[in-house]
Amino acid sequence: MQIRHIGVSERAYIKGIKSGKISFSNKTYDKRIEKDKASAINFLKEQDKDLIQLLKSVNFNKEIEFHDGVYGISKVNVETVLYWLIEHETYHQGIFTCYGRLAGLGKFRLM
Repeated sequence: MQIRHIGVSERAYIKGIKSGKISFSNKTYDKRIEKDKASAINFLKEQDKDLIQLLKSVNFNKEIEFHDGVYGISKVNVETVLYWLIEHETYHQGIFTCYGRLAGLGKFRLM
């Protein structure tokens, strides 16, 4: 579920950077992502590939309309949006670390 959430969120960021409006309303995903490790990894790799390609040509000063379900609508540049994306994924990596330690994996590392 965490991996699916990370990928669906990253997809919203990518689409939003392209369109100028980030919204998290599209929650659709392939159900295999939550049950099949290979599908989950492929989903994340696809999102990362799309993001890397986008970053090659994006204007980091471009203004994006960011629709947040909690705080409302903000207008921020792409640089800020990318910072928020990094924060979001770092938060979830922390959750993976917690899961690993709770499972007794000791010095658990995601990467």
